[in-house]
Amino acid sequence: MLDNQNSFSKEQAVVRSMFELIAEGNAPLERGEFLCGVFGKTGQSATSAEFVLNGLPPGQYGIVILDVSNKATPDDGPWALAFVCSW
Repeated sequence: MLDNQNSFSKEQAVVRSMFELIAEGNAPLERGEFLCGVFGKTGQSATSAEFVLNGLPPGQYGIVILDVSNKATPDDGPWALAFVCSW
């Protein structure tokens, strides 16, 4: 779990994107598929994302994707770090 801790602790993370997901209903979603952002005529764009979360309980969720790069050591990264939050 801490394999990349050193790489993530070297630089400040920058938010790439944030998404809000709402899972409706009374039971967990067998296949929760969420299409977020603006998709182009050929599919996903730089501002879009697709999430498939099986067994997701009903509720509101936020996904935050962070970019982390170490400018002092360019060979170390870039890295992306994602958090799924619920409320």
